Amino acid sequence: FTWLVDGREQFATAVVPILTDADRGEEEEASSQLQSTQDPYSLGGLPGDQYRVRLHVAGKWRTVDWKQVSRAPAMELGKALPDDGRYYVSCSWNAWSFTAMDRGESVPGTYHAEVRVAGYGGEFQIIRNRDWQQVFFPSAADKNAVDGPGTNDTDASWPLHGRPGEVFRIEFRRSWEAGAESRAISWRRIEQ
Repeated sequence: FTWLVDGREQFATAVVPILTDADRGEEEEASSQLQSTQDPYSLGGLPGDQYRVRLHVAGKWRTVDWKQVSRAPAMELGKALPDDGRYYVSCSWNAWSFTAMDRGESVPGTYHAEVRVAGYGGEFQIIRNRDWQQVFFPSAADKNAVDGPGTNDTDASWPLHGRPGEVFRIEFRRSWEAGAESRAISWRRIEQ
């Protein structure tokens, strides 16, 4: 019995030997089949959930396990969950450094930044807390949809077409209402 778990799928695949009926004289063969089972670790938590994380040390071996100890309090219908993260624009024309986004005053969960294009356009992503493990990027299925946070292994970015010196306002929205997360991105050239 061998498990193949890569940490990215909802289902773990196991290679299971096929058993034969030796009583009926069937010839035994070394064969196996693949079976899938839902990976219990694929069920992600929600903002506000609390976990107990333990590091086990046995000589040179290290393992980590975790257990959810409490769920986030149920959100009241229509009440937004606050996000204490900071968001940044990272773009090709500034060598993928971080430009801080300002938090929107009127609508919770909105952030914006004004960026000046150095060349003829470029590409950008949104990064949470200056952490390259929390990248927001266009969905592979729909370029207008926002995927993430994640590592963005596909190197997907939004294109921004402009001329040198033009200023664009990039707006990002991420909010949780009634237990559901919503994300959106938009950008427009600012007239000067």
